[in-house]
Amino acid sequence: MLMKTLDVAKAVSYTQLNEETMQEPSLGQMLKKKLDASKQIGGNHYLGTIQPWDAIIAWGLDPWSANVVKYIQRFPKKNGKQDLEKALHYLEYLIQNYDTIRTKYYKE
Repeated sequence: MLMKTLDVAKAVSYTQLNEETMQEPSLGQMLKKKLDASKQIGGNHYLGTIQPWDAIIAWGLDPWSANVVKYIQRFPKKNGKQDLEKALHYLEYLIQNYDTIRTKYYKE
């Protein structure tokens, strides 16, 4: 199910092709695209910054790495040390399950 979700997310990003070159937008192009600030739901900890989901989709991250990005990005503006502890928790899981996650999500 998670792989299917990631595949859908990647497919969505491919629909945003550059009309001139018919190529997927670069990370820089994706990061320049800002969401309407009124779309922020619950708090303001992502306002004025890169949305974590833009980086997660552009980098094709697995769910655990995606959560690390999310918690690191928001810790200064939301839950401080607790968000850092959550990021560490996901990093520890990634390290303990590195081979399984690499095989499932990062096939070469």
